[in-house]
Amino acid sequence: MLAIYKKEMKTYFNSMIGYVYLALAVAVLSLQTYMNNLLSGSSSIANTLSGFFPMIALAVFVPFLTMRIMSEEKKQRTDQLLLTSPVSVEKIVIGKFLSLATIFAMEMIVVALLPVIISSYGKVNFVSSYTAIAGYFLMGLAFLSLGFFISTCSENQIIAVIVSFVSFVILVYLTSFAALIGSSNRAAFIVAMVIAVVVCGLLYYMLNNMVIPIAVFVVAAGILAFLFYKKESVYDGFVLKLFSALSPMSRFDTFISGTLDLDAVVYFISFIFVFLFLSVQTVKKRRWQ
Repeated sequence: MLAIYKKEMKTYFNSMIGYVYLALAVAVLSLQTYMNNLLSGSSSIANTLSGFFPMIALAVFVPFLTMRIMSEEKKQRTDQLLLTSPVSVEKIVIGKFLSLATIFAMEMIVVALLPVIISSYGKVNFVSSYTAIAGYFLMGLAFLSLGFFISTCSENQIIAVIVSFVSFVILVYLTSFAALIGSSNRAAFIVAMVIAVVVCGLLYYMLNNMVIPIAVFVVAAGILAFLFYKKESVYDGFVLKLFSALSPMSRFDTFISGTLDLDAVVYFISFIFVFLFLSVQTVKKRRWQ
């Protein structure tokens, strides 16, 4: 695992990817700090990190960091060397993910200096500032794990970038999409059916077997339809509740408010675990193929 971690770190910094990512991410966050803190006279780093540019930094720059982590290996067939090595798939995935996390941590080290710099111009609430920074770091790791999984699913880095970007934008604005969809029970039923289709599609991709996904979908669709026609009240506010529960931004907001919420920490750790687990299963599937 350590050898894989070192290899990935060398790959990022022997090329321009690591340097360009860090330069752009730090530049964007510094610009937001200049606009929100220095020009406006605000001492809140929390409001700075929840601004437009930091979210863009995650949605746009992180996909370019994760796009090659597995896609390039698959395209160049160098993944065959990894898959036939004595190293377990879990260690391969963890080693690669830790390299991504390290680069992101380098960015966050610079961000951690911002409250100290701003404190020279006025009083800064260091507790709320570093709570917000911790939340941003956890959300960034969550996005990295999702980008990693998407990279394991494609040999084309451009496709990996586009799918990652779209996925990140959807996650950032998930609660806004809930408002667009509406609060009707019919809309909630349709959303539930779409989720069932997506889950079954993921099952098919992982298992490469049609029987289990179709059986799961038939059972899920039957239950959802029964509830819709017999107990429609179950769908009251379903879309907003579901999207709020799944939204990383709603969890990040607790950090922005200066609260180190254990539920939010568990959410981000679970998010990371789920997509790293899916990444491991995807790589294992390729190994057996």
